[in-house]
Amino acid sequence: MTTSSNKPAQELTIKNTQNTAEKTSSTRRNAKQYTEAIAKLFVVNHLIMETEECSIEQRTQQREQKEREAQQANLEKILKIAYDVSNEDSANMPDPDWLAQFMSIAKNIHSANMQALWGRVLKKEVIAPGSFSIKALNTLKNMTKKDAHAFQHACSLSCSFGTDQGRKLLTGAISHKMSLLVIPKREQSKLTLGQYQLPYHELLSLIELGIIHASELESGSISQHQALPLNYQNHHFKILANSKISTLTYYRFTPTGNELAHLLPVSLYEGYQTDLINLLNRYFMVESS
Repeated sequence: MTTSSNKPAQELTIKNTQNTAEKTSSTRRNAKQYTEAIAKLFVVNHLIMETEECSIEQRTQQREQKEREAQQANLEKILKIAYDVSNEDSANMPDPDWLAQFMSIAKNIHSANMQALWGRVLKKEVIAPGSFSIKALNTLKNMTKKDAHAFQHACSLSCSFGTDQGRKLLTGAISHKMSLLVIPKREQSKLTLGQYQLPYHELLSLIELGIIHASELESGSISQHQALPLNYQNHHFKILANSKISTLTYYRFTPTGNELAHLLPVSLYEGYQTDLINLLNRYFMVESS
């Protein structure tokens, strides 16, 4: 009895599922349709549509006109963003060559997220001309939205230590402890950046863009007597080594990476900070300052 009473409901569910699947299938575009849509968007769909309404010269003019209009709209959006985020701080006109390069690149930035970045670039350059090199502009031009997210994650994990204010990605610590043997015992702990939303393939992308140096570096030996300042996202610490030879391992931002990092606000990754402090406490005396 139970089976027969449930049968109509089951059939209805199956039919509804099939109808939903059919609707989804019918509304989903295939590769041909997407290609046709792209061709239409860029006014190069003449052979696909097999129309003879316009000459090739007219079609070229239509395509170029549409491209110029899109570029004009992109520039207007970016300049409006720069205007909206600006205030009444003292400012100067950027270098003409820099400004020409900026406009040449910015006109082809279509993504709203990337336009927001370019707006902030202009705002900062107006306040302090020379903040961004032309090399930094070209690097930003080659960034995809995915690259920008990876860069944002890298910046949220970055710190600085010592007198060098350049950003670094701390990846671990090494201690060489004296033993009865002639050779000191090496002990190392690592932080896997992939655990904090920066997987290795994204780190490689940032390296290829010239934002982070390719080699993982090791610092000089950290003193047992003179505290080393360490700054993580405006949280300040001082560290003293527990053993005679203790070092830090890290990836270093390039000058271009440090320039572009000024575009992003301070962003604390609490899980990383907790694990970083726990790691440091194994090899150093850590004091919050």
